[in-house]
Amino acid sequence: LQVVNMLTREKNELSIAQQATFTEILERYKEVNEYASAYIWKNLDNQVLFMKKSFRDNRFKDQNELFRLLRIPKSEWFVPTVLVYFADDSTNR
Repeated sequence: LQVVNMLTREKNELSIAQQATFTEILERYKEVNEYASAYIWKNLDNQVLFMKKSFRDNRFKDQNELFRLLRIPKSEWFVPTVLVYFADDSTNR
């Protein structure tokens, strides 16, 4: 999973299991951005993600097997992307 911070444009890749919830992914992302809880997480369709739901439940698909079957070089595989937007709301602290 690629996480793109829309405030800084920084991109980070995390290896995750499909059953991981976005709450769990958020905890891992805090290693990169300690303020990750202050961000709104969205998919590429600009829909807010359900943080208590899994990668799969948020309608992301693991296409690795398809890429393997099609013999697409790993360097060209699509990496699912999440956009995180800073929520400037100091009342959440």
